[in-house]
Amino acid sequence: MKLTAEGYFITANSELRNLAKEWLKTTAEGCSVVAVLIATVAFAAAYTVPGGPNQSTGVPVLVGTSIGPICKQLPPWMIMSMVSIRMM
Repeated sequence: MKLTAEGYFITANSELRNLAKEWLKTTAEGCSVVAVLIATVAFAAAYTVPGGPNQSTGVPVLVGTSIGPICKQLPPWMIMSMVSIRMM
């Protein structure tokens, strides 16, 4: 029985295909670990009060400054951007 071009390609490159599957699996695992680390840092940064709290009152230090309104809008903006990137 004569092989077609596709059949010959599959038989000739079966080892290469198996190697490619293993490479893709290990690369995906590595990328998943990096993605978890990035997400952890992003969420920690999103929920940490910029400037830290005042030790005596517990009120965030930057509330009375001109950067205060920007700091209030930063966590929702980061969450929305992460969700929109995830949906792409």
